[in-house]
Amino acid sequence: MRVMLLLGFLVGLSGTANAALDLYHCTDVAVGGIIWENETSKSASFNIKRHSMKILPNGTRIITSEGGAPLAYTCTEAWKGLDNNLVRCTNSVRTWLFRGDKYTFAFLYGQNLGGEPNLYISHGSCTKS
Repeated sequence: MRVMLLLGFLVGLSGTANAALDLYHCTDVAVGGIIWENETSKSASFNIKRHSMKILPNGTRIITSEGGAPLAYTCTEAWKGLDNNLVRCTNSVRTWLFRGDKYTFAFLYGQNLGGEPNLYISHGSCTKS
């Protein structure tokens, strides 16, 4: 009987953990930016990507871009008091802004990363799985 109670508790606990995790599938609508070549800048278009996003109970978002590794982002209300629907998620190098099911992603490849100061910006939408 104790084994059955313990199994029931563990199954219930795993169901609770899964229910607290939201999974989204996101797709870029447009991607663009600036690249540097021969010491001059020019407009560039980049490939549209898909992303998966898990929202953890503590608000952290784990975002995996197509062909990339999962990255954790700390999320806060952006411009607190001015716009309660805008969420900013950052890992100090990459920044995502979310409003509802829409997002904007900005990434400066910058010289601090050892590369040219290219700028990558995309926007798109997410659907909950």
